[in-house]
Amino acid sequence: MDSHSKLEERVKDRISELPDLVLIHIVSFLETKYAVRTSILSTRWKGIWAFSPNLDFRDRFTKNKAGFVDFVDRVLIFRDSDIQKFRFECSNVGDFSRIYSWIRTAVRHNVVEVDLNFGSNRDQVYELPDSLFMCKSLEVLKVVSGCITFDPPSQRFPSLKVLDACLYHPNNDSMEKLFSCCPALEYLSIRATIGDVVLNFKVSAPELKTFKVDLFNAYKDEDEYHSEDEDEAPECIDVYNFFIDAPKLETINIHTDILSNFFFENAESLVKAYINLTDHDSSERHTFANCATALLAAVSNVKDLSLSAHCFKACYLPTFDNLSKLKLVFQDCHHLELLLPEFLIRSPKLESLIIDHFEYACGEHTNNRRWSQPKKVPICLLSQLKTITLKGLRGVPDEMKMAKYLLMTGKVLETVTVSTTTDRDLLSVYTTEKELQKTFCTFQKGSKTCVVKFVKDNVRRSLDY
Repeated sequence: MDSHSKLEERVKDRISELPDLVLIHIVSFLETKYAVRTSILSTRWKGIWAFSPNLDFRDRFTKNKAGFVDFVDRVLIFRDSDIQKFRFECSNVGDFSRIYSWIRTAVRHNVVEVDLNFGSNRDQVYELPDSLFMCKSLEVLKVVSGCITFDPPSQRFPSLKVLDACLYHPNNDSMEKLFSCCPALEYLSIRATIGDVVLNFKVSAPELKTFKVDLFNAYKDEDEYHSEDEDEAPECIDVYNFFIDAPKLETINIHTDILSNFFFENAESLVKAYINLTDHDSSERHTFANCATALLAAVSNVKDLSLSAHCFKACYLPTFDNLSKLKLVFQDCHHLELLLPEFLIRSPKLESLIIDHFEYACGEHTNNRRWSQPKKVPICLLSQLKTITLKGLRGVPDEMKMAKYLLMTGKVLETVTVSTTTDRDLLSVYTTEKELQKTFCTFQKGSKTCVVKFVKDNVRRSLDY
């Protein structure tokens, strides 16, 4: 073989030799304008893009809006096969009637997944076409918008399994209707930035298994009313409401800085609950505690609970008869000495406990933690609790008292994992981490098989004793 033949062998286009189905699969991951451009690679690639099951149109950084609209029109006009995924991203909606026609075209081609992103622009308000709500092939719908209202027909989303809605300043009418009749829905995510309108979210989905909420106030003012008196509060505090009818719901994930009530029609199937209630105002503390405690009561049958919140009425906590895994994220305004003992007492089947200290979360830092051990050793410590993880330990006296108590009374403990705070300035009594660890190792263990492991920067360092 001469040198010229060897060179040809080295530069041979092996990708173009792949079967059509493989080339189509490759092109399906590209934004449509780039998929079209693959036609210039060689005659082998010409027209391959037209068989891609996915269409992805985005006008970001596009100066020629008319050219973009014409391009979308031409692609859809010549489309003669089904569409698996239709994605459309538009920073400046303009003529929404054209978008209506594109969505209807996708519906006619039995679209399975629709992903619409209109940004947070609220200059004009539009409604999605009824054909999208009635689409029998649609299984996944993702919407990001500040300009869309939802007024769906009474019968809607016959096959929809996944609904992901990211909304800016939604109106109450839309929130009461959009999620209220979803017969096949299995996953629902609501991410919303709220304005000054109090909303009622109504969710009715007999097949729903996972429900995720991220709700935040766009106008939260740090300079608004504050009071040092926990019992003193404004005469009227706005509270948002979620009405949830989902008899097969297994997992909820709630993250919000807005006071919210959650009403479950049926929550017996719940297995996991991840709750993060952040950034409360002191004037709202009483109402916040009521809302948070009521939410815990509603999910008290879960097996896996992760909780981060500023304040609770610990004495009103429910009994968690099924709880086997608990993660508590303690923020500086928590009353640690009240909350943890109550959870231990009320969780007889607890097997795994994670305590995560998150410093300066709400600007109400306090060093007045007073660990007060339960009068009677909780059942879980005597017979169930096998693993404990302590994150962000600072060596505060009451933290160490708590750790010492858990280690001494945990009769079936197998592993205790400890990580100290990464901020040396927050180390309380001890000047170094090694000094803190040395003190920790002197604590008596109630379980002969228990192993203590120290972890730092995601690298595990073991110290068995």
